Amino acid sequence: MGVSALAVFSGGQVLIVRQSPDNHSSRGLLAPSGSDSLELRDFMGSEGADCDLQSFVLNGANREFLEETGVPREQISRSLLLGFGRWLERGAKPEFFGLTLLRSTADETDRLRSRVAGDEAIYTRSSFWCPLGSLFDETCEHIPLMSVPLAFSLQLLQEAMEPNPAVLSSP
Repeated sequence: MGVSALAVFSGGQVLIVRQSPDNHSSRGLLAPSGSDSLELRDFMGSEGADCDLQSFVLNGANREFLEETGVPREQISRSLLLGFGRWLERGAKPEFFGLTLLRSTADETDRLRSRVAGDEAIYTRSSFWCPLGSLFDETCEHIPLMSVPLAFSLQLLQEAMEPNPAVLSSP
């Protein structure tokens, strides 16, 4: 099962990942802040105990986010499950989509980030901050370069914000 995390800080900036040409599923496209598949280790909660499905999915989404961006775990304020879909271009692979809210501003987060290493460095070309509002604008220059997971994550976030604009607020 696939997971994607869209990382946002309260100022409305989203961390977007630019995939490398070596990435298999979104070659050269823009992707959510973290995106890949769940692993068995994601099933273990912070206490080392088994967890429920929502925690399992959010553990995996946040793990991918941290691996692909070098953001320290302490920067995560909270995470929410936004939705579920099937990625038809990948044999209808199930994909869960989450929102990861960050404690710090983009500048503060960047100062704390470590270099992306290992296999992630091969598949992740770079990452950059983008104003969330601009990504909802149909004239946004990034739309033609969006991967399926990024476009769907943004759609789910926009739908979640309509009845509850405070979804981006930390507790």
